[in-house]
Amino acid sequence: MAKLLEVTRGNWSMYVSGRRKLPKEAQIKVNEMVAFAKKVNTPDHISPYLSRQE
Repeated sequence: MAKLLEVTRGNWSMYVSGRRKLPKEAQIKVNEMVAFAKKVNTPDHISPYLSRQE
């Protein structure tokens, strides 16, 4: 995921753990990915993760 967002693994890890925010460009990409995933048929076991990203 860090590669897709063009951030370091450390940045991604800190974001996932809630200790830091992502850079603006990376956050925009995350928002776009979440919006796309919500539009398509997302399996029920993935949906809780999408709501946490908003």
